[in-house]
Amino acid sequence: MLRFSKTFSVVTFLSIVALALGVMHLMLPPFWGNPGISSKFSFLHGNENTYGRLFIGSSHIYRQVSPFLFDSIMQDGTKSFNLGYASTFTPESELVCEAVLQDKRIHVKEVYVELSPFLVFNDPELKSCRFWYMVGPRVWWSSVQHAMGLQKARLWERLGHAKGATIAFAKAIFLPGLVSQVAGRDPQPEGIVFGPLADGYMPLELEYQLRPTREMHKRQATLAGDTLVLQRRRNQIGKDYGSPIKRELSLPFLAMLERLIKLGDERGVKVTFLLPPLITSSEQLAVFRALPADRRIDLCDPAKYPEFYITSNAFDKGHLNTRGSRLFTAALACEVKRMSGTGGPPQQRLPL
Repeated sequence: MLRFSKTFSVVTFLSIVALALGVMHLMLPPFWGNPGISSKFSFLHGNENTYGRLFIGSSHIYRQVSPFLFDSIMQDGTKSFNLGYASTFTPESELVCEAVLQDKRIHVKEVYVELSPFLVFNDPELKSCRFWYMVGPRVWWSSVQHAMGLQKARLWERLGHAKGATIAFAKAIFLPGLVSQVAGRDPQPEGIVFGPLADGYMPLELEYQLRPTREMHKRQATLAGDTLVLQRRRNQIGKDYGSPIKRELSLPFLAMLERLIKLGDERGVKVTFLLPPLITSSEQLAVFRALPADRRIDLCDPAKYPEFYITSNAFDKGHLNTRGSRLFTAALACEVKRMSGTGGPPQQRLPL
């Protein structure tokens, strides 16, 4: 009888804890761990009939796609919004896209998603809720599958990544240090999140002028001090394009993207994936090549887009400057026009 009473007490206690955690998770706003995306989602809800085209991804979208320039080139009557934000990698960027597709208050017809690296959870990522807040059961399982399928990694590395994903999942469930981390965050000013035209685009150069930081200065100094860094990156990416990389194809990663395409088709929204320049992972290229041809736009190939690999168009070794972002936006618009049958050949350049 006593053993039954103790068991009942433990079950009751665990049930109360589980219920409390469940209620807490329900009360948290969407993307609470990503203040930039959270602010932009709220903005879209207040302008639900304004935007028909969204761009989603990390800083390669947030810093490099100008909706104003894109729309001025397209001239199709559709207004665009940049829903990108710094460090919004896979699987978070895919969750943002999924939320857009499932939100009845957001009426769009086209969504362009950066095909970014699949986030792995090492010590730096596990220290902040910014990286683990979105790891639910489905994301955890996809992350574990992805980690165990990394063919170029050793077994102990794969197991380490799977362990990191599991720790991230546990943190997301039990929310350790939630109050202190949320209270201690330094949210970006609205002008930084939405950019000078309030369309979500904020070039790195402009932010550096408005709020110079040591980290930004270091990144620029690194590029200035090594003028061949972009040439080396271009050479490595060129080798990836010229070699078969099927063994690096992540099936969980591909399945995640295919699910978004299907979900978008069911809701009348065309989901297209972008491969930006200066990528550092051949894994991205492998997944990109496995997507349907009409759902992918390649702006990374150095042979087709050498202008993205020269210092005068770069802010640092991984990002374009304001001039480079204009070239990138124009090239993206050119590809979209070509795919829709309203533009010229793939390598045509539009004047700026």
